[in-house]
Amino acid sequence: MTDQPIIYRPHSRYVLYAGVSLVMAVAFVWLLRNQYEGGAVFFLLVSLGAALWSVGNLLSRVEVDAVSLVVRLPLLPARRIDIRQLAEVTENGRFVPALVVLYYPLRADGLVDLDDLRSQTLPAVEDQADLLQFLQEKTPR
Repeated sequence: MTDQPIIYRPHSRYVLYAGVSLVMAVAFVWLLRNQYEGGAVFFLLVSLGAALWSVGNLLSRVEVDAVSLVVRLPLLPARRIDIRQLAEVTENGRFVPALVVLYYPLRADGLVDLDDLRSQTLPAVEDQADLLQFLQEKTPR
């Protein structure tokens, strides 16, 4: 692997999820315009939340180089995980299969804290199988 990071773009299915969610939100707004119903308000909020989730994942990026994994989510600071911090990488989920990275955080002195295990779910990306294979190969056993 070169020093240049490989950028993994989000899976195109997020466009479909965002579109369906927005169409549902418009339908609930139209329903509420004609007659107020509590259930319609609830499902309007659910569909708007699903649209925000989809668009957020659509705007995210995953970058991998020889020494680190960087997850860039909109409106949040980038999360950098060194390869040496990795504990396990698996693919989970049925509706939206995504990679889950288990890692040990760094202590203030820069050493890996083996007493604390954390997780980071990555957005589903194009070429996810390649990313999974690379990360599993780099994960210390």
